Amino acid sequence: MIDNVTFVLPKRYYGGMEVSNQKLMDYFSRNFSVTVSAYVQKGGGDNNPYICNSCETLSLTEIYFSVLKWYKNRRQTLFVINGVFPLLCMLLIPFRVNAVYQLHCTLEGNNELKQFKRIILKSLVAICTYRFKVYCVSESLADEVRGYKLSNYNAVSFSPNVLDDYKIRAFNDISRLSFVGRISHQKDPIFAVDVFREFSRTDTGLKLSMIGEGHLTNKIKQKASTLNIDFPGWLDQPYLAGSALLFTSNYEGYGLVIIEALANGCLVVARDAPHGPSDILSKIDKDMIVPFDSGPEAYVDCLNLLRSKYSSKVEREQLKDRIYNYLKYLNDIRFNSWDVLL
Repeated sequence: MIDNVTFVLPKRYYGGMEVSNQKLMDYFSRNFSVTVSAYVQKGGGDNNPYICNSCETLSLTEIYFSVLKWYKNRRQTLFVINGVFPLLCMLLIPFRVNAVYQLHCTLEGNNELKQFKRIILKSLVAICTYRFKVYCVSESLADEVRGYKLSNYNAVSFSPNVLDDYKIRAFNDISRLSFVGRISHQKDPIFAVDVFREFSRTDTGLKLSMIGEGHLTNKIKQKASTLNIDFPGWLDQPYLAGSALLFTSNYEGYGLVIIEALANGCLVVARDAPHGPSDILSKIDKDMIVPFDSGPEAYVDCLNLLRSKYSSKVEREQLKDRIYNYLKYLNDIRFNSWDVLL
């Protein structure tokens, strides 16, 4: 019987993985009779502790010896692992532990990885399937991992991120676009500006809000200086009424902002990046997907199609029903994936 869940986590930064980790900790506390603790690798840009029963910031060596102390209670403990170095640390533990390695992002489709590093990381994940369960945040990502050489197929499962409890909001006429996420190479904000420039040729009243921050912010501001684009930084509620989400990522693990935007009453124009957009939108509306290699004109065509399609109140209500059913599907999959371990 598991009575404690201990997270073993990498350096903490301001990003989606940290938010997902906190939501999962809260989820365990709400839905299962367990205490929740965390070991977090020292370093990173965010020194705020996770909110749980116990959170310690330690070196990798200290994390290793802290895990060793769980030997007597190892059968009552489930370890949840994120990140490369915490995974290496856990693989060196000399006794069997109940553990899940969470994979949040594609390795195969990550075009920022050098080929040698990609091979090493894929091999490491494949090896860990013989010691731990591997939970992937999308179905396509799980299929990718099952295809790694030497991977233990049966150890790999789909377990979605925790979502907020949404009351699905009404869809309004589109008056603006929103880009939500880190302004970094992964999210491809440069292409997002190119897409918006194409929109501006025919819809001069349209506005783009680039909601987020990142190392490319200043470069994007210069590129967008002649366009109707604002940069509000991070917002508590990034999904603005009457907006459509412009999703241009080069690669993902799931693309959580897509389902968040839909649940908040925003239509989505999404690049078919690996992995996530097709997982979500094939169950909701395939017309929101733009093929990966398409140019900016395809995004204009997509939005025009959606504007026409969802001008009907009946279509909007049917869309809300599909979103509700998909969220229920995710909730069931998530609960079952952890319940079988706890």
